[in-house]
Amino acid sequence: MPARLHRGQMLVAPDGSVHNVRWEREPVAETRTGSWRWRQSPFSGTRELNGLRVVMALINNGDLKDQNNAVYQDGPERIYMVSDLGASFGSAGRSWPGDKDKDNFDSYSHSKFIRKITADFVDFQAPARPMFVFLVNPKEYFSRIRLEWVGRHIPRDDARWIGRLLARLSPRQIRDAFRAAGYSPQDVERFSGVVANRFAAFLGSVRSAHRPDTDRAIFSSSIHAARAVRPPACESAPPCPDPASPGCGRGSSAHPTIRAGSPARRQPAC
Repeated sequence: MPARLHRGQMLVAPDGSVHNVRWEREPVAETRTGSWRWRQSPFSGTRELNGLRVVMALINNGDLKDQNNAVYQDGPERIYMVSDLGASFGSAGRSWPGDKDKDNFDSYSHSKFIRKITADFVDFQAPARPMFVFLVNPKEYFSRIRLEWVGRHIPRDDARWIGRLLARLSPRQIRDAFRAAGYSPQDVERFSGVVANRFAAFLGSVRSAHRPDTDRAIFSSSIHAARAVRPPACESAPPCPDPASPGCGRGSSAHPTIRAGSPARRQPAC
């Protein structure tokens, strides 16, 4: 650790220890070659990009600035990644005090998820505009307002498509994602429960009128996930697969892959 941290120096104890630290994986084989923009990307208008927009709303990522996106090159493969997910699982937008923005169960569980649904489009709450207190910095405030479009006016068919993919996640897989990030057993259960409930609410809202039986089955599956029996604290689980391993959603340079970045890691509680 450096002698002085760029951020969070006040969290360093006199003996040099730091609690509840976050780690970011730096793949050895991948080289960062630049960033990409939400509005001007090779994927504009595709269901894959619209699906990523839905996922960002699902986890309440309210910090969708372009500089938080990265392009990595791994041999012949090019990966377009949302590389900074730090402002997730909290409020839908910047709040005061700041600890409500991220990793805050009360903020996440009580925040609004779906803003509006029409016959053709879905609007999500995240990313939401900041609280008015942030008008003390007008440039920052209005730059955040300009991010709202990322969660708005998403084609309903594209939202349904990603929703049906997400519905394949089992309750254990959802819990494993939080467990791998070092969440405490209590928070694993609480956060995964909210995610499962959001799955159910989302699929219930956008299910197809043309294929009601199929979507109803997926909807029931998500309800089951939300009501799944919770495991004992710190239950053993197989290691989470490495997102950088072959077959984990990679594409070729001709068909680049969009993916969210690795979750921030907490200090394990078990």
